Amino acid sequence: MYIKSIMLVNYRNYENLQIKLSENVNVFIGDNVQGKTNVLEAVYYGAFAKSHRTSRDKELINWNNDKAYLSLLVGKERLDKRIDINILKDGKKAIKVNGVKVNKIGELFGIFNVVMFSPEDLKVIKEAPNLRRKLLDMELSQINKKYYFNLVQYNKILNERNMLLKNNAFNEDMLEIYDYQLAVHADYIISKRLEYIDKVNFYGKEIHKDITTEKENIEFKYSCNVNLEDYKTNYLKKLKDNIKRD
Repeated sequence: MYIKSIMLVNYRNYENLQIKLSENVNVFIGDNVQGKTNVLEAVYYGAFAKSHRTSRDKELINWNNDKAYLSLLVGKERLDKRIDINILKDGKKAIKVNGVKVNKIGELFGIFNVVMFSPEDLKVIKEAPNLRRKLLDMELSQINKKYYFNLVQYNKILNERNMLLKNNAFNEDMLEIYDYQLAVHADYIISKRLEYIDKVNFYGKEIHKDITTEKENIEFKYSCNVNLEDYKTNYLKKLKDNIKRD
């Protein structure tokens, strides 16, 4: 899998850019503030329909324009994929894959996989745990559509549960249903995160030893405020114990 070509129209500092890429290594060379990172950002956007640098899509649109457009042609073994995305100033976006409209962002994940290294990645280590969870979620969503489905459902049910709790006359039976659904989705999410961490440890330790000529050892751990053994049962108990505080 590789990117055959990139087209950008009114994207960041590019009014019109077309690049054909090699199947092997491609190197972008240029002075500072010329737009090298913007090209890499566009590649990332083509995989996730979001930027790794900003949560405001309108910042991607060139000045004095109402929309931006990017197109990626991805070479694959069986069938090439063309991803077309129109970005509008009102925050909306229109996505097509091989000319077919994509109705949900999750349908875009996994069409081509991207690993992004940038200075912003230091935040994963230095800042809050939610950034580390986000990193896990982004990686797992690319390779496991069921994971993404469970993640979406978990957040949806959590929002509905929060709305129920804001109502002073909430229904306890309904709350019990929400709690059980949360526990089911959370159990799947946690199990896949733990599997992922195991694989990162398996490959990461050897790579790190090679980089440091075996002078250092690295280990990744997943910390959680719920006992990971029989997670679903413990998660339900945690929700019940914290109901008054919630």
